[in-house]
Amino acid sequence: MNIVCVTGNLGADPEFKTFEKTDTAVCNMRLAVNNGKDSDGNNLTVWLNLKLWGKKGEGTEKGLISVVKKFVKKGSTIGISGKLDVESWEKDGEKREKTVVVVDKLDLLGGKSDASSSDDSKKSSSKDSGKSSGTESGKKARQDFDDSDVFDDDQDQFS
Repeated sequence: MNIVCVTGNLGADPEFKTFEKTDTAVCNMRLAVNNGKDSDGNNLTVWLNLKLWGKKGEGTEKGLISVVKKFVKKGSTIGISGKLDVESWEKDGEKREKTVVVVDKLDLLGGKSDASSSDDSKKSSSKDSGKSSGTESGKKARQDFDDSDVFDDDQDQFS
């Protein structure tokens, strides 16, 4: 059985790519999943690479990718289910691989909101209004943040 179901917060804005020849769209995301606390009380975080596939139609993406484009950004809390897959490639003569979760279901669970969000996304995360995602137009590199950017100290995802 190959099933993954997790809840976490996005560590960066989603990245989108379209393949015009096949009318296919893909979205890559990094999800921070709270894995409890260590003996010093620091968050233990597991980072997952997520991949969503979709079809293009009439100039726009359909399905999950359109939902992600409209409502999901760095700091968003989402629940996903999907399956594990391994991507393999060669770079500079060296074989590389990474494990990804190919998402087939995504639930919007709220999360950090931004003043520039659409009215719909503000409604879906009204309990978190007033919190800022801390991004600068989504251009902050992944390596520039720590777990405190993703998890609120008062948020315990396992309670």
